[in-house]
Amino acid sequence: MEDLELLIKESQKRGMGLMLDMVFNHTSTEHEWFQKALAGDKKYQNYYLFRDGSED
Repeated sequence: MEDLELLIKESQKRGMGLMLDMVFNHTSTEHEWFQKALAGDKKYQNYYLFRDGSED
């Protein structure tokens, strides 16, 4: 995070803006947020939609 903050400051010094293009609509099942959601952490459960799956 410190690297990003430094990049933003240095860009602004040079009269430039910074645009980040990030994908937030999916994570790995191994991602820390998903694991916390599965463990019952309400904060992280709000990040996901859980549904019953099919058997096939």
